[in-house]
Amino acid sequence: MGPERRIAIGYQMITRTVCTIGFAVALIWGSSAAAGVGYKCPQRIAANDRDFLSIHTKDVLSRIYQDLGCTTDFVVVPLKHALRKFNAGAVDGEALRVPLVETHYTVPFSRSAIPIYTLTLALWSHPDPLVRNTHPIGYVHGILWQTAFVKGKQSVKFHSEDEMLAAYGRGVLGGFLTNDFTVRSKVNAPIPIRTEIVGEQQFYHYTHIEFANFMDTFSRYLEDKKPFSEFHN
Repeated sequence: MGPERRIAIGYQMITRTVCTIGFAVALIWGSSAAAGVGYKCPQRIAANDRDFLSIHTKDVLSRIYQDLGCTTDFVVVPLKHALRKFNAGAVDGEALRVPLVETHYTVPFSRSAIPIYTLTLALWSHPDPLVRNTHPIGYVHGILWQTAFVKGKQSVKFHSEDEMLAAYGRGVLGGFLTNDFTVRSKVNAPIPIRTEIVGEQQFYHYTHIEFANFMDTFSRYLEDKKPFSEFHN
């Protein structure tokens, strides 16, 4: 084999090696940041599946992340555990939270610049006064505004919104806590009466502070595309 042939073969081997390394680096980078757009993508987002709104939020967020070039896992975690995982760094963000959660965060965080939803939170009561006045209020464990509302009141804790609404349908609850959208979407009979407005609550998306650049882009996407408009009051 002549020297020219040996040089050519050596050059081909170096080229293949460089290409292989480059491809591996690109894969690693692609898993943590959206190439060419200047932000690092969250890898694991804690999501809730206890209520109708949260399930749809997870699905829409997953599509948004894909649109922004991120390959992100949305892992279903109970809300109470999600908070601990966020503070421990086991997840990079939480899909949907109210600002009340911020007092429970022990690590720096980034919040979407605009809310995902603005919904009316209320106590919905059974239309039959006898049931309404003699049976407890249902709430979902881990939803902070509901937990705060039922303090000192006769109440029953449920692990999911579906479980709570089923109990209401059986007539074992005098009322329950949720938002207007859920009542319009999921409650058939008996039609509840909105007896007390707890407040108008804004729901946001949260990540660790290291994803602040991503959250800036995410917030602009919300502003431009309005992907959650069908869920608002």
